[in-house]
Amino acid sequence: MTVSADTEVNGVGDDIERYHQEIFEVVTTGDLKRFNDILDELDRHKLPTIKKKVLNMGYQEADGLTALSIAAGEKHKSITKTLAKCSEVDVNKASFSGITPLLMVAEVGWPDILDILLERGAIVDATPSDKRGEDNKISGSTPLINATKYNHPECVNRLLAHHANPNHQNQSGISALMLAAEQGYFECIKLLVQAGADLDLAPSGPGADNLNITGQTALFMATLKDRVDVVKYLIEKGADVNVQNFYGISPLFLCVESGNGKLVQALIEAGAHVNFTPEGELAEENFLVGQTPLFSAAKSGHVEICEYLIKNGADVNAVTMTGASPLYTAIEEGHLEVVILLIRYGANVNQSPKGQVARDLHIENQTPLLIACMKNHEAIIRYLIQSGANVNLTSEHGTSPFLAICQHNNVILARLLIRHGARYDVETKNRYDGKINSLIIAAESGSFDIVRLLVEIGLDVNYKIEGTGETAGRTPLFHACAKGFQDIVEYLIDHGADVNATEDSGLSCLHIAAAMGHADIVRILCEHNVNVNQRYRFEEQDVTAYDLAECQQHNHVCQMLKNFRAK
Repeated sequence: MTVSADTEVNGVGDDIERYHQEIFEVVTTGDLKRFNDILDELDRHKLPTIKKKVLNMGYQEADGLTALSIAAGEKHKSITKTLAKCSEVDVNKASFSGITPLLMVAEVGWPDILDILLERGAIVDATPSDKRGEDNKISGSTPLINATKYNHPECVNRLLAHHANPNHQNQSGISALMLAAEQGYFECIKLLVQAGADLDLAPSGPGADNLNITGQTALFMATLKDRVDVVKYLIEKGADVNVQNFYGISPLFLCVESGNGKLVQALIEAGAHVNFTPEGELAEENFLVGQTPLFSAAKSGHVEICEYLIKNGADVNAVTMTGASPLYTAIEEGHLEVVILLIRYGANVNQSPKGQVARDLHIENQTPLLIACMKNHEAIIRYLIQSGANVNLTSEHGTSPFLAICQHNNVILARLLIRHGARYDVETKNRYDGKINSLIIAAESGSFDIVRLLVEIGLDVNYKIEGTGETAGRTPLFHACAKGFQDIVEYLIDHGADVNATEDSGLSCLHIAAAMGHADIVRILCEHNVNVNQRYRFEEQDVTAYDLAECQQHNHVCQMLKNFRAK
């Protein structure tokens, strides 16, 4: 009996959905026997049109992937191979996202099945390209890119033999060579280079910008991942060692930061510029302009790399756009060995940031010694003084090394600075434009030992801040009372501090101690005959210390004041 087209459609045609669903189940689970049974059943009915239809229909729940693509994705090799050989199967049928069977097989890494698909006419550079592909971040990914990404060199070789484009870039601008270089897939790298992959191809465009990979060549990516063998190979093949990325950063800059000495040596021997610095708008926005590889190495504390760079011509006194030098950043980070090395090779111990950018960042004229004192790096301070650093140079705001050390209660360093000529009576300005001295700074910082030293060498315990700002008139005792430093309060009072002194607004030591809830300070002041009912004009009212404590609900302070007959 001959089966007509009508019979085919009206008979078995009603079962298309059933066959379609059964095939989905078997390619998903890998049931080879049931799969073969279904194909035999379709063949027995001699219904090639229906067979072709069910094998090439996409599955809605699986992004429209066909049975062949699903089988490959699930790594059911026997089923995949059977479907790849099946003449009714369209080897170029793509999913909703643009995924083809060849793309899936390349990802899984089956070179024999890849051969079958290619021989049957699979498009070698087929790639997802519509919005769904973009949304799934696979747009532009060719079979070659996929095979490389998953390190399948045999598949890479076969695809290249079928003229796959080694320079194709995906939606982010990434090529197969970049992926291989980043991951260190050496066999893939060699195959791609031999096939003519562009060594200096780099990502560009919005996709690359979003990933911060614009300008990052294969060499750059290999450097990022410390792939020494890959870097050497790419250099040998002619890769540009002075390429710059989105921010103007070079491969040498990267590897000195990470501390890979072998990479540093390889790049410099290949001609990398040791004084190369980032340039451009983004570099400027991120304060990278002027940062040399030596600056980066010094910041990271890589002593041996610093010395290697210097021996190969790095400028030890080069400054960044902020005016900072390698010595400056090494001190800031506390790298003593780097500091010693840089000074040994001629770094200027008194060089400080200058210019508008430095002013904007409030670091103008901050010398290496001042930074070391601000950070309390004792060993570095000693070495800088020993190396001839000027102990009295001040910043744009008048801060000196001695004033900076007063914040850290390091009396040993304070004495050292004084022995080397540091002025302990120097004054500077606070953020309210008030003139302050070292005793004010020490008292406010809780530096008891420094306070004692300064009083012993003659500083006035009743020194008052000059100016018109809100701190005007405050004394060392006022600051100690405000912060609750009991030992400093007692010491200053014992050495003649006026317990009734007020700032220019009329706020007294007792007022501030009560408002802050420092009961012990209140007690000490009261025991030393402070005026417990002294008034202060606050919000158009005359208030006492008791009023301020009560307003802040410091009940323990209120009780203390009552004990001393406060009203």
